[in-house]
Amino acid sequence: MALTLLLYHAGKLRANFAFDDLNTVLTTSALATAASPHRDEPVVLALRSFAAFGSRALTTEHARGLLDRAWTAPHRSRHVVDVCLNGLAFSVPFDGQGELLRRLAQEAVETHPDDHMFRFRLATAHHLCADHDEALSHIDAALALLARHPLILRGYPRLQPGRETHPRPGGAQRRSALRLRCDGQTGRFWPSMYCRMTVSGAPPHEPAK
Repeated sequence: MALTLLLYHAGKLRANFAFDDLNTVLTTSALATAASPHRDEPVVLALRSFAAFGSRALTTEHARGLLDRAWTAPHRSRHVVDVCLNGLAFSVPFDGQGELLRRLAQEAVETHPDDHMFRFRLATAHHLCADHDEALSHIDAALALLARHPLILRGYPRLQPGRETHPRPGGAQRRSALRLRCDGQTGRFWPSMYCRMTVSGAPPHEPAK
C-alpha cells in the first residue's frame, strides 16, 4: 500500500515536472520511509533519475547512476523505460545528453517497435544531436504509429482500417502534416498532426548544469 501511494503522488509530480518536489517525496518523505523496502524497485529508481535529471540541486552523475540501475534491472518494465527516457529528454542539458538518449531510445524502439512514444524519444535524441533529417523521419514514424493507437481510433473512427476518408474540395486529399518547431532552446521540440493532436510539450528550459 505504501508503494502504491508513493507512486501515485510521484506520478502527479512527474506530470507537473516538479523535479525537486518529486525527489523529496521519493527520498525523505514519510511515504518514502514507509515504502523503504521497495527503494530499489526499478520504477522507483527510474522516477528518482527523472527527478535528478531535471533538478539543479542534484548532479548529472547522480542522475546517470540512478538511470543505469533502473535501465539494467532484470525485471525492467515498459513503464520504467518510458520514465527513464522521459527524464533524459527533459533533463537540464549536459554533455553527451543527446548521444545517451539516442542509444537508449534506439534500444527501446528495437524492443518495442510499435510504441509511438519511444519512437518520439528517438526523434528527440536525433534533434539534440542536430541530426534533423533523422529526427523528422522518426517523427513521421511516431505519428503513423500514434494514428493506429486504439484510443485514437476510438476517438477518430475515420482512421480505422477499411473506413473511407473523403477528399477535400478541389481534389486535395486529407493528409497528416508535420510541423517541426525549434525555438532556439535545445530540447524544446514539438510535432503535431493536421488534426491538432499534440504529441508532447516541455517544461520551461533552463541553462546547463
